[in-house]
Amino acid sequence: MKNSLLFLMFFAFLLRGSSQVTISITPQVLSSSVNPDSFEIRAKATIKNLSGVTKKFSWRRNIMSMTNGWLCLVCDKNQCWVAATNEPTDQIELTAGATSNLDVYIRPDRKMGSATIEIKVFEVGNEANNSVTGRFLFSTLSPVKSYNALPFSNIKLYPNPSMEYFQISENDTVDKVVIYNIIGRQLRTFKATDGNKYMINDLPDGMYIVRLMSSNGATVKTLRLSKAHARA
Repeated sequence: MKNSLLFLMFFAFLLRGSSQVTISITPQVLSSSVNPDSFEIRAKATIKNLSGVTKKFSWRRNIMSMTNGWLCLVCDKNQCWVAATNEPTDQIELTAGATSNLDVYIRPDRKMGSATIEIKVFEVGNEANNSVTGRFLFSTLSPVKSYNALPFSNIKLYPNPSMEYFQISENDTVDKVVIYNIIGRQLRTFKATDGNKYMINDLPDGMYIVRLMSSNGATVKTLRLSKAHARA
């Protein structure tokens, strides 16, 4: 009788402990193939507050391995994070049952390779008892032709640096022009047309990424654009 009572008390303790985990990450393991010529590859994930009350969560990124020259970004509902760090990020407040994106991006910079990224999500102030870890695996499968070998490798942006607008040298294969800031947030999308001037006069000075897209959504070329005001 005494042993049965001890077992029931231990079982109740296990149930109480397991109920403390009120955050999930979906999927918990995700593998993504990487085309080295792509500007970036996204592994889409979501975290969810499983409790019945509002809670605050944070996360840490652990780059377990990554090819030299690759860049990793993580984007939650607050912002995108570039620097690899073991320190907690800003707090994410989620009401009962609410979700937040927690997407992991890799920028391969035209290099073959692989990366393993772990994200630990935890309740603020209760990390020891209420946390979950997701793992994101990235790998190139086979060599891809360099842009330099393709017929549209001579496409250029001009003027660069630009003050008010830029143009592209030719667009027989380009259907859409998309502008991103340096951390990968999409800012502008233009329909590509002959002789079009793509206005950026209201953007802050700095470096931008311009992706030239074909009509089927493939990336034709990725270029850097410098924005600067005219000097007095």
